[in-house]
Amino acid sequence: MKAERIRPGQVVISRAGRDAGQCYMVLSLYGFRVAVADGVRRRIQNPKHKNVKHLRLVADPDPEWERRFGSGERITDADIRRVLWVLVEKEGCQ
Repeated sequence: MKAERIRPGQVVISRAGRDAGQCYMVLSLYGFRVAVADGVRRRIQNPKHKNVKHLRLVADPDPEWERRFGSGERITDADIRRVLWVLVEKEGCQ
């Protein structure tokens, strides 16, 4: 996956590592690495750092999420869990 396609608020699935198959939300980008969180095991305060090539894009961010990330509005672990639980049933990730 190319780094320019990933934006904060997008949902991705890990393709490599111990967490393969796990859904995450992208919090931030820096070079070819991203900080991701799932709101349960990996919280916003301690995000997982992944290489872009180890991620598969699941969904584009909802315009509401783009606005929240762009404005710097506070995002909680509960918000992330709510978004991911809907996609877990649809995409089959852990």
